[in-house]
Amino acid sequence: MEDHSILRYTEPQKISNHLWLQHILSGNTFEKNSRWSIHLIIDELTNIKEIESLWHVVERTRNELTSVQGTDPNIFWVSLMNKLSEYKKGGVSYGDLAKDMNFDALCYLLWLADKEKGEKETLAGMIFFTNLLSAYGFNDKDIEEWEKHGRKSISKGKAPWGLSNGPITGKKVTRAFDKYKYNLEKNNVVIPPLYNNDQIENAWLFALGRGYWKKASELFQKSFPDDFKGYYKRYQTRLFEINQFPFRKTSINSG
Repeated sequence: MEDHSILRYTEPQKISNHLWLQHILSGNTFEKNSRWSIHLIIDELTNIKEIESLWHVVERTRNELTSVQGTDPNIFWVSLMNKLSEYKKGGVSYGDLAKDMNFDALCYLLWLADKEKGEKETLAGMIFFTNLLSAYGFNDKDIEEWEKHGRKSISKGKAPWGLSNGPITGKKVTRAFDKYKYNLEKNNVVIPPLYNNDQIENAWLFALGRGYWKKASELFQKSFPDDFKGYYKRYQTRLFEINQFPFRKTSINSG
């Protein structure tokens, strides 16, 4: 488990009679894995109207901090979209990215359904499965339905979907990129030059290391042999790349 201690802090800055702002650096003892955050301090006389009237100050301070250190790389969908943007620039099509995501969805489904691994592990699989589908616009009800459908299929030794006809389509990938680009343009998401993709790269490393990549590939090969045959070159490329990732200790983020 990571040590999320408070490493540094600034003196509270008074912004009204009963409100203060403070910058706090927390994380583990490795500086590169720590982040500054904004803390709003109140006293027993603070009321909601005072907070609302000065929210623009809080928002401006937060945005200034984000512009310096970037968006938190532990936010799953940001890490995912930033990583996939690299692939898109490298010439990977939306259709192939959709196949990648459908492959990953099965890996996470196998993970969350693996009762032998214990509750902590199945919860991790559920978080990754939920985060992945949420990134592509699925609501809680949709995610639950895909999970139920998936569990039923894998219990029979079958892949619940093909790489080309899974829950994530090329159209959904396009929409997700449009949303990501919009947030970049509005500075809701800030990607600094040295931004890392630890959250998504570790998700892929975890799934590979726990054997779910192998299990997923076997199910696809068995249930959709032609589909998997067409994907195999891309599969090998991803497999080679993920094996080159350095493992970086990071938390599993539920958002």
